[in-house]
Amino acid sequence: KQWYQRRVAITAGMEGINLSDFKKVVGRMATRHGLPDDKRNIILDGQYAEKNTLVVEEFVFDAGQTTQLLYFKVATMKTSDSKIDMAIMYYQLDFKLSPKTFKKWRIIWEPVLGKHILVASSTSVRYEPRKLSTENQDLLTYFFRYKALKGFLQQNPRAGNQITRGI
Repeated sequence: KQWYQRRVAITAGMEGINLSDFKKVVGRMATRHGLPDDKRNIILDGQYAEKNTLVVEEFVFDAGQTTQLLYFKVATMKTSDSKIDMAIMYYQLDFKLSPKTFKKWRIIWEPVLGKHILVASSTSVRYEPRKLSTENQDLLTYFFRYKALKGFLQQNPRAGNQITRGI
């Protein structure tokens, strides 16, 4: 198997979060999904937007491992001076790339009575880990967007008209 082992898709829409609780809600979500502090702080910036302004952030990162990619998209909208709505699309893919295999054969032939006869042979095999190319990472990002948005719209059908606004 070269790619896929496990995938996780999480989507949620939270309406009417008190601004006083927003930092706590984002902190719990970030801890649960392993978001680094810099990504958490970017999401928190949504609380400083003007009223009824949609703020959309998208992250794709490897969570410190070469076999796990995370896609995270968050939209926030301050609906009043004290309330904020937040929509989350999250997709995690755990995978395993098969290593590159290098085989080397060694054959020893000996001349016997004018003919060459196989005397010995050996095979050595070595493996090198693979890394995703930039092109493959980009393809996975498009795949993540599609899967996360599909899951989000299945769980939040009312959000369908928001697609053109950036969600």
